[in-house]
Amino acid sequence: MKSFNKLIQGIFHHKKEEKFPQRDNPVSIQTGKNSRRELIKNLAVFPIVGVPMFNIAKKTGWTSFAENNLKTGDDAGYDFAKFVLLTSTYHQPYTIAVGPQTLYKSIADLKKAGKPIPFCNEGGSLSLAYIVIAAKEMGFPYRLIPGYPGAPAATAGMLRGDCEAVSYGLEFTNRYLKEGVRPIAVHGSERHELWPNVPTSKEQGYPLELKIDMVFYLPPGSSAELAELLRDALTKLYQNKEFLDAIRAAKFTPTFAGTKQTQRFVSELTKLYSKYASELREAEAKIK
Repeated sequence: MKSFNKLIQGIFHHKKEEKFPQRDNPVSIQTGKNSRRELIKNLAVFPIVGVPMFNIAKKTGWTSFAENNLKTGDDAGYDFAKFVLLTSTYHQPYTIAVGPQTLYKSIADLKKAGKPIPFCNEGGSLSLAYIVIAAKEMGFPYRLIPGYPGAPAATAGMLRGDCEAVSYGLEFTNRYLKEGVRPIAVHGSERHELWPNVPTSKEQGYPLELKIDMVFYLPPGSSAELAELLRDALTKLYQNKEFLDAIRAAKFTPTFAGTKQTQRFVSELTKLYSKYASELREAEAKIK
């Protein structure tokens, strides 16, 4: 771990002193998993803010719990339009998966069901938002079965027949294939190496990209020089074998996107949240 810390400090070494806005916690990495938090907290010798992208996109008046109930920038009153965008990581596509008792094999089957598709959900989360957005974009009726204490409990509920479908990240859902969970769509631009036989939403006629991402920002007022230095440092960091091996050891897939690509992700997701703002508010109101 000492050599790993030296690596991080060396990559982020910056001689020029920067003055940042006063904050209670200068390093805020919103990760949601203890193992990931322990891994990533060493990244920043500057006050980099890591925020789940779906919280950045919520500029529509719809509010929800943060993933894993972590406090996000939006909840704290930050305006991310004023922050300095760096890069993003942890791009995990969301999915639609169905229970072993169902006959659904595709999005087309959901649309032909002739009834609302019941989705188990913990309520007020990223999963809820992506169920609503996917259902509206693809044109299938849905019904939320809320109240589960978390994604594992909701998935267990589907397996015992409480509902017919769930929508969670690919790596999480992959843990339950042996129990009978059947993925029928990946909300990504291309098929994933873990599920080479599962078609994307795009292949099924719906070019929908819904993911959980971690976006890195600097606070408002940070210099262009420092931002460029850190963009370059993060790029080099995600090319370093020792760092990537550490991420894999924590059982996560290392991914990386530069500033322009990250901005595209943020813009596209923000458009979807704006488009379905009323539906999202209505769905959340029904489960409270």
